[in-house]
Amino acid sequence: MTSCEAISTLEQFVDALRIRVAVFIQEQGFPPGWEPDEIDKVAKHYVARLENVTVATARAHSTEGGSLKIERMAVLKPYRNMHIGTHLTQHVVADIQQANGHKIWLNAQTHAASFYERVGFRVISEQHYPCGTRVPHVAMEYDGGPVGRA
Repeated sequence: MTSCEAISTLEQFVDALRIRVAVFIQEQGFPPGWEPDEIDKVAKHYVARLENVTVATARAHSTEGGSLKIERMAVLKPYRNMHIGTHLTQHVVADIQQANGHKIWLNAQTHAASFYERVGFRVISEQHYPCGTRVPHVAMEYDGGPVGRA
């Protein structure tokens, strides 16, 4: 069974960084030094665990105008297509909604846009390449519908 929670220990944060490095740097080829970044100091971090193994992570932080942005969503490759990303996304959105009613948005890699649409986000931009990446993204906004905590 998948459990999702906000990070509360240094060990969980290190596990989250290991997942991000494995997915974004090793698997997808983002440049070394891309992970971690300065936003980690102010973001709220989350993990998903399956049978006591940390297998996914995400973070959320405030942006200009008071909106909240979900970023660095990553699921280790052997654990994909098991609905872990869905559970983690639902958990993060529910946590944000509980804290305040601000707009929730994210930049999704274009290949993942359909995943985010299934959990309540809609595309709000043309394809772009944020932060100098070579990976195409689209901005997406949560439609404001109810989300059950996973």
